[in-house]
Amino acid sequence: MFTTKLHPIAEKQNANNRSLNSTSKGKLLLLALLVTLGTGGCKKGDHDCEHCNQYLVSATKIGDFTKEQLNSRFNDKTGPAYLAALDKYTISVYKIEYKTRFINDSTVLASGCIIIPQNAPAPPMISLEHGDILNIESLAPSNYMPGPSSVATAYNEGSAEASDGFIVVLPDYLGYGASKNLFHPPFHSASLATCSSDMIRAAKEFLQDIHQPWNNKLYLQGYSEGGLANLSLQKYIEQNHLPFNVKAAGTGGAPSHITKIAQYIFNYPSDPGSVKNYLAVILFYNSFYPQLHRPVSDYLIEPYATDVQNNGLNATINTGLNTILNPLFVNGINTGSDVGFLSALADNDVYDWKPVAPLRLYHGTADITIPYFNSEDAYNAMTARGANNVELLPLAGLDHDAAIQPYVLGSVQFFKDNP
Repeated sequence: MFTTKLHPIAEKQNANNRSLNSTSKGKLLLLALLVTLGTGGCKKGDHDCEHCNQYLVSATKIGDFTKEQLNSRFNDKTGPAYLAALDKYTISVYKIEYKTRFINDSTVLASGCIIIPQNAPAPPMISLEHGDILNIESLAPSNYMPGPSSVATAYNEGSAEASDGFIVVLPDYLGYGASKNLFHPPFHSASLATCSSDMIRAAKEFLQDIHQPWNNKLYLQGYSEGGLANLSLQKYIEQNHLPFNVKAAGTGGAPSHITKIAQYIFNYPSDPGSVKNYLAVILFYNSFYPQLHRPVSDYLIEPYATDVQNNGLNATINTGLNTILNPLFVNGINTGSDVGFLSALADNDVYDWKPVAPLRLYHGTADITIPYFNSEDAYNAMTARGANNVELLPLAGLDHDAAIQPYVLGSVQFFKDNP
């Protein structure tokens, strides 16, 4: 029913420089969505399973890592040393492939990483959603590759939290791992929620298959785009009454108010390192939402429009996003006349709803990548709806990267305080 093969861990990242242009990205999306899978899991007549899996397709063991090995990893010159404080158990790391659904009820093959603490008594589970890795396929959690703590989530944060006694489940998201032929749908709330929830379902099936006990308590966690995924997932679980026992959620630097982000970054200087991340959002929305489907020149001025048209995200851009946008496009956002694009943005806003499980929002007040107002707006809107279990933790003076450490350690403690 699933395979267990030991793969060596590569030491170098191999960036996948997949480009996106206005014609090919739509074709890739359609191609991926038309893929249909068999029933997967076990087949009738199998002798090594007790049930048929609805979501899990395969599992491959990556390896085991002792707490001493993890300590050495995190205390390396380039490692996040603060994670070493969480190391208690040896961990086992697996890649899984599973079925999920996107749009038009189409079934696609997705993947992710499961990290299990060895000999931990009935551990709880964390669904950990990773931040934006743009087109660096090697950093997808199921590849379990080393890299900066802000993006190599499975190798760093996920491993440390598992060693602390949690089963950690990390979806790759659509567009990475098993679905890498699909351009990742950035800042797309619906697909982030469904692929993350189906990853949890597949993980539960895998744990049952290997007879791994756990206490059926689920925690949700994510930073940056992972914060958007985390909020989308919690909302999706609670509003659809999915059978998950969510005890608490910890979110950091989350782009929850996407409409307001656009109105801000389209008009003011923002983090130059995030220009292509936001450009990817514009291009994906343009491809995905039927009311758009515009030429790239409607969004960008020359020479950037032609460069992006021909080279996608591999285009040469050495300036801020607000300096390359078409003034007519920006004016439509500012005046509210671009109803089509504004409706696409609003479709992915997740700041205004009432959570059921306790939710803690971490955000650096000096964050220019995902501005602080996102979490402040979410807190204000949620409490206005009567939520009394939402906390806002401003991280004074910290930018997007510097806020990761207090978010990680704070979230883990928050989960332990909500058993």
